[in-house]
Amino acid sequence: MTCPHCEAGFLPDGAQRCPLCGEQPIVNRVAPRRSPPRGAPRPVLLFDPEEETPPRRRWYRLGVALALTASVSVLWLAAQARQPTQMGPIASERALPVAPTPTPEPVAVAPAPAPPVTPPRARTVAPAPPAPRRAAPVERAPGYLSVNTRPWALLSIDGRLIGNTPRIKVRLTPGVHQFRLQRVGFKPYEAAVEVKAGETVSITNITLTAISP
Repeated sequence: MTCPHCEAGFLPDGAQRCPLCGEQPIVNRVAPRRSPPRGAPRPVLLFDPEEETPPRRRWYRLGVALALTASVSVLWLAAQARQPTQMGPIASERALPVAPTPTPEPVAVAPAPAPPVTPPRARTVAPAPPAPRRAAPVERAPGYLSVNTRPWALLSIDGRLIGNTPRIKVRLTPGVHQFRLQRVGFKPYEAAVEVKAGETVSITNITLTAISP
């Protein structure tokens, strides 16, 4: 026998409580049937006697009915909401043409007088100062050097070979210059000389010393 409360537990014969829910089983006691008196009409049964539905099953059936009703209501509302959108294009196609509204003619408006134009004021620009002139480089007058030796020798000034002596008026820039005299078999001679602009320096008393064998 199945428990009428939870409908899951199995009740053996003679069990006092359900092993799952712990409820006591409902035992329907059937009263002995009595025969009606003679001559009395028999009662008409409109429905078959059934066992009393447990309260949990009633709530379950009520919940299922409510869920079905809510689902049907939602489907009906969705169908009603879709119906105007489907009928919209048909209604717009069958709409009667509307006569165009006449456009009012433009009214000529007199132009506003232009404001007087003020001529711009002339700006006085100061002349740019003249560019400073560069002073022309002053050419310094050269100086001259004359050299003579005994015996003759090769003359070099500031490392530049001039030639054999004697040399007269070798053109040089004003300032100090280094000259050198050399010849094979003689000791070289070196000295410094200052040459001024426009002047000639003469060195003629140079005697080279021979190298002893």
